[in-house]
Amino acid sequence: MSHTFSKILIHAVYSTKRRHPFLQDKELRDRLHQYMGGVLKNNGAQPLGINGVEEHVHLVFGIPPSLDVASLIKETKRASSIWVKDQDPHLRNFVWQRGYGAFSISQSILPRVQRYVAIQEEHHRKQTFIEEWNALMRAYGLEVPQNPF
Repeated sequence: MSHTFSKILIHAVYSTKRRHPFLQDKELRDRLHQYMGGVLKNNGAQPLGINGVEEHVHLVFGIPPSLDVASLIKETKRASSIWVKDQDPHLRNFVWQRGYGAFSISQSILPRVQRYVAIQEEHHRKQTFIEEWNALMRAYGLEVPQNPF
């Protein structure tokens, strides 16, 4: 076969350092999510959903086989951190946490994950980020760390 075909879908989650609520301004947050989609696209990925709340973000994207998840997330964090700091001098201390969660998803559940990401504000009226994180870890068969952040 002379061509490469793949469909690799990722649901990534990460928070601000120490889960500090840097992103309280909804308008800024919405623009940040758009910017992050552009970073993904400019790096060859396909943004399929980005949303979050004051202290964390969810990204759903397709990634070509020529890219690796770690490098793409690192670049998205780097570029978006610079962008946030440029938007408001009060956010000069903005930084994402060092780690992240990246979970593979199948095409069959993509619409469900996209809906879940789209309703983050509503979702977090009922569940904290730590509760959400622990549920994701269990759903993917990973050990829930004592203090992940």
